[in-house]
Amino acid sequence: MSVPASLRAFLSGIVDYAGLFPPAQLPLDEAIRNYARYRTEAESWMLGRFICPASRLHELHRFQDELFEKGPPFAFSVLGRGAETSRDFLAAVERDVADIERFRGQSERLQTQVYEVKLPEDLLASSAAEALARCIQETRARLQRLSKPLDCFFEAGILTPNGQSARQAIGMLSAAERSAPCMGFKMRCGGVAASAFPNAGQLSAVLANNGLTLKCTAGLHHPLHHWDSGVQVNMHGFVNVFGAGMLARKYSMSEQDIVTIIQDGNPASFSFTETSFRWKELELTTREIAQLREQRMTSFGSCSFDEPREDLKRLGWM
Repeated sequence: MSVPASLRAFLSGIVDYAGLFPPAQLPLDEAIRNYARYRTEAESWMLGRFICPASRLHELHRFQDELFEKGPPFAFSVLGRGAETSRDFLAAVERDVADIERFRGQSERLQTQVYEVKLPEDLLASSAAEALARCIQETRARLQRLSKPLDCFFEAGILTPNGQSARQAIGMLSAAERSAPCMGFKMRCGGVAASAFPNAGQLSAVLANNGLTLKCTAGLHHPLHHWDSGVQVNMHGFVNVFGAGMLARKYSMSEQDIVTIIQDGNPASFSFTETSFRWKELELTTREIAQLREQRMTSFGSCSFDEPREDLKRLGWM
């Protein structure tokens, strides 16, 4: 069936393939071959980057002739090593940057576009504001030394009431990201156990910050909010989360209003046409969606590319 222009804008490049990570946790050979195959399929326009740890980039060299010379250049999001303490964090970033530069030197067809890394817990205390600001700026400086700078998304835990432990990082990133490269926030939306899933209030606390560019990860395999009997948790939907994030930016919505969108599992509440996306009476034009996807809600990591598109087809949206 024909895909409405608003849905294509909403979903374009939205899934960063994370086949190396749980719950799929595939071997590298299988994951990168999956990604290469997805690039040739009808829904390839939904596919974003291949997520690979910086420490494993060198393992991809053996696929140069077999995979990387075919089709458009391969796009990668690089997962940083991170560190337990702030003292070790910047040294880990230096190692990641060196790995990225070596990887880029293999071929112009290997495009590392995004760097994502988890902040150390000791930088998220209220007393560590200056250290956190310095860490963000020094990470930016290291990324700017690359031949082509990367956008960077920092992860901080939101599994506290209203995401309180991450608010300091979110505030600083909102102020810091205006100049290239982007300094955004990576929001974890689930995991392999119920305890890894933030509730709607915790997500809404992040989405309510209109100065923030977001990348999401984990738990968003399905379009709409639903109860999962296997994990025994309410799983968030990527249409809910991305729709709520974009509508929140346009309408400056309250956290409670955002919660209502996140928790809406009724397909009839959502509609996609050639000209707009609507949740009930709230609307985004196709042009607004394209702009907000670039500036506000960039992509989400998923270890499955099949589940999202299969569900969209079951809903009759594709």
